Amino acid sequence: MNINDILLAQNIKRWTIVSTIQKQSLAEHLFNVAMIARDICVEADMDDTNVVKYALDHDLDEIMTGDIPSPAKARLDIKDDYNGKSKARCAPTELLIVKAADLIDAYLFIKHNHHDRHGKQVFRYMEKKLESFMSDIREVEPWLGNAIDNTMAMLEFGQFDVEQRDE
Repeated sequence: MNINDILLAQNIKRWTIVSTIQKQSLAEHLFNVAMIARDICVEADMDDTNVVKYALDHDLDEIMTGDIPSPAKARLDIKDDYNGKSKARCAPTELLIVKAADLIDAYLFIKHNHHDRHGKQVFRYMEKKLESFMSDIREVEPWLGNAIDNTMAMLEFGQFDVEQRDE
């Protein structure tokens, strides 16, 4: 994949089967994941070099496939992994940080942008997925769980809710 291919990420839409208030491009998602992961590294007092590189690469395969929902990827056994070198350079903890940032971005986007019954179901699914992931992290790596919790608290505080929904 060359730079011209990579720049196509700005044209790839995420959440293709979920009706959302606003659209999110793959490029926006990759940037958000990189910045969230970077903040988690700051909170954990870790070097962010490998984490940010992998966060920027982690979904680049979607340039070729488009956005495929996670349950479909699992069912079809499609790997959500750009074949770059950045993942191989990451330690297991760094991979967890990118996974956390990926889930947090998806959770926050759908939380603030869903607007119908299906979107609400997807939001609840993402909420449970993030809660389960965080429960596992807190059990295995409590210090990392604390760093992620601190980042999530800042993100939740910083998000501008247009409205609170009681759907």
